[in-house]
Amino acid sequence: MKKGKSVLIVCAFLMTLISFCTMTGKAAESSTYSHAVGASVVSSAIDMVVHEPEPRLKKELEDKTEAIEAEGYNVSFWMYDLNSGQGFSYRETKTYYSASTIKGPYVVCLAQEVPSCLDEQRSVIEETIHISSNDGYKVLWNTYGKEVFQKWMEKAGCSDIEFIDKWADITARELGLLWVQMYDYFMSDTEDSRWLASVFTDTLNSCIYDTLGDTYTVYSKAGWINSSDYYMVQNDAGIVMADEHPYVMVVLSNACERIDLLDPLIDTLDDIHTYMVND
Repeated sequence: MKKGKSVLIVCAFLMTLISFCTMTGKAAESSTYSHAVGASVVSSAIDMVVHEPEPRLKKELEDKTEAIEAEGYNVSFWMYDLNSGQGFSYRETKTYYSASTIKGPYVVCLAQEVPSCLDEQRSVIEETIHISSNDGYKVLWNTYGKEVFQKWMEKAGCSDIEFIDKWADITARELGLLWVQMYDYFMSDTEDSRWLASVFTDTLNSCIYDTLGDTYTVYSKAGWINSSDYYMVQNDAGIVMADEHPYVMVVLSNACERIDLLDPLIDTLDDIHTYMVND
């Protein structure tokens, strides 16, 4: 085969691979580790290409992921640096029951779109986020509804999230994109945004905060439930304020109450982020 023809075939293969990895939605579950490029924080501009981490960290990540899956659990994660546009993901389009992780985006949506709610429902909002009150979330949902949230999610590039009552079926990528949009509000530096950001610190059962909260400021909201096979999750999502490179991290799993498996994974993901932005 001629050299020119070989190059064309290789290029075609790479373009096919990149095209596969950039698919979004629930139909294209990616089981490879991926690295996001593009400095824009606009969600629709976040493209994924195959990325190989530093060998030591790659092995460490594989070990942590395999330890979770060896116990019979599924896990997905999505990480995005909000300044450089770099990111990293695993099975980012696998769908999980959101449990209480959806409360975080919903509350920030209300703060942005219906700012009067911060005065009218201040204590309810604090309980809904900080201690994950289901009663508080029900009050907010029944008062303000879904329509405002649907439009807010569409702005983030998440128009296909399916809801059952107040709860969602969601992927790590979708939840991550919602948190990218939340970051803009937290950084708007108003009295309201500073107060609400503080409510998202040290939230109940947050693996991200428990693992990284002593090192960085962490805004996060976990969700967990142990019911039927589908309604069994241990999820977390948040923003890690890592100096000049704050980043969004999402970890979804059905490893309910297995914080001992998720904390080491989060620690390794933070190490990968540090390596990524300093490479």
